[in-house]
Amino acid sequence: MTELYPRKEPKELPAITLAYLGPNGNFTHMAALEYRQTKENVQLVKVESLPKIFEMVNQNLINRAIVPIDNSSDGHIKDTLQALQGLDIQIIHELVIPVSLSLVMRKEAQPTEVWSKDTALRQARRFLDRNYPHLKRVECISTGYAIGQASINPNIAAIGSRISAREQGIPQDTLTQQDGIEDNPANATRFVVITKDKELTPPTENAKTSFIMNVPHQPSKLFLCLSILKSRGINLSQIKSFNEEYGKASFIVTISGHQWEENVYQALNDLRQQTSLKMLGSYKKADYKPPETDEQLSITDDDIVNLKRDLFHEKPRETNETVIAFSLRDRIGALSDVLEIFQRINLTRIGSSPSTRGKLDEYVFYLGFNNNLPSEKKSQLMGLLTSQCLQIAILK
Repeated sequence: MTELYPRKEPKELPAITLAYLGPNGNFTHMAALEYRQTKENVQLVKVESLPKIFEMVNQNLINRAIVPIDNSSDGHIKDTLQALQGLDIQIIHELVIPVSLSLVMRKEAQPTEVWSKDTALRQARRFLDRNYPHLKRVECISTGYAIGQASINPNIAAIGSRISAREQGIPQDTLTQQDGIEDNPANATRFVVITKDKELTPPTENAKTSFIMNVPHQPSKLFLCLSILKSRGINLSQIKSFNEEYGKASFIVTISGHQWEENVYQALNDLRQQTSLKMLGSYKKADYKPPETDEQLSITDDDIVNLKRDLFHEKPRETNETVIAFSLRDRIGALSDVLEIFQRINLTRIGSSPSTRGKLDEYVFYLGFNNNLPSEKKSQLMGLLTSQCLQIAILK
């Protein structure tokens, strides 16, 4: 007997809904496409802003989201750090996307302006200075939006990813595109996948653990916390101070190892005796090797410009504050040894910069301290610091 209303097989719902920042073709979209290749049954959800993405994750409207956390030329992404601190979310995955920029315009264009996201304009500064010094630089919400505008307006050139125009469905025969215009060939953005799911990924090779540490403003307290990691043989890969409040400072910290590993587990328990922790998750380190640029210094003039802009924009320099950047060999306890020099001196800021120009065995850090010191003491301090560091640059 023929059924009048044949039964339909139920559609399989996606196991993972992954939010990403649109429009298509930007670097977050590229990261989302790469992540989807590692999983089965993933549905991508385009969202118009980072705050909206964090809200959707927090309200369980989507399973996961992929967001930028830092860039090798521009440092940490403030919106992401604040969301990790304020919301009950976890990091479960990271990946790194090389940032190769392209200049895009209509074929008949006579541009008077170049549009892009502020970070992309900065990352192509030398190219623009050399080739298009007359163009007014206009900041907009995203690289993808800029390329969309350039495709319809002959007065606008745009900077974005090499696949942006294609992913937005813009006919390629209407555009000219110049690839590889970034100033730093090692430029890359690190992305993390976040979720409200509390189930930890199991221990794996090359695992990392991230957490937020709220450290009271007490003499040598930060040095003591980092000494705990050193004593347990744990390598510190990143530290960034942010959201300083009266009486304490918050740091986002990333260390080598999984939080279930014995030495990491014990170190975290030791840290909890000294300060409060908010765990952000353990996950596998991204499989990425930046191009080597051994002929360059770890801290270049551009790094100094970027650090000054970022540091003094978010927190203006205090009176009598000295701020320095320094590079360290990647070894256990390297930063702790430096902080031992400063343990009786009031630190005003501290953090790490991902801007290492592609050198795999070096890290760049910065710190600020109150320089109301006798000249002899200051000279001794800088001498000790020089003996510990590969390179030192005074920012202010």
